[in-house]
Amino acid sequence: MKNKRNLDKIANIIAEHEDVEPSFMFQNNRKREVTDTRSIFHYMSAKYSQESLASIGKYSQIAGRNAPHNHASVLHGKRKVENIMQFDKKFCRKIEKIEDKVRRFIDTENYYKERNQKQVREIIDFIYEQNDDNLIDLIHKLMLSAYKSKSEESIIECITILEKAENEGIYKATQNDTSVGVV
Repeated sequence: MKNKRNLDKIANIIAEHEDVEPSFMFQNNRKREVTDTRSIFHYMSAKYSQESLASIGKYSQIAGRNAPHNHASVLHGKRKVENIMQFDKKFCRKIEKIEDKVRRFIDTENYYKERNQKQVREIIDFIYEQNDDNLIDLIHKLMLSAYKSKSEESIIECITILEKAENEGIYKATQNDTSVGVV
């Protein structure tokens, strides 16, 4: 499963819209309310998650069902929604509302994913351009340490120390250049 988070969010959006818990759509029964909600999940997931039908089916088990749905069940649910949308305008408007929320979430996710990829490329390009093996080793250790700690506080503390050292260097250089004492 490439991105369980997207499937979680799609399930939550549908559950919120239907005023049920996400686990409702993954019950082990065939009541119409359950299967209709689950079909909407299959439709949205197939359309927006970039997951295979088999992965979407496996998500049912992750979300609380005893056994996963097979790809044929997911495909049936998806087609069921598409068919109902052709004839039921009220249902179609409901799907459009849910779809709008899902699309906004996916667009936001894609924005952050692209932004993060750009930042990673910038870091890699900067490190690649360096000819100083010692500096590259130090940057590597710093990044690994920051990633392993996953503590925003310690990362912010490191950045603050580096910025302070940089600012003090500028302050000292300014004093030396102008021959002015401490103010």
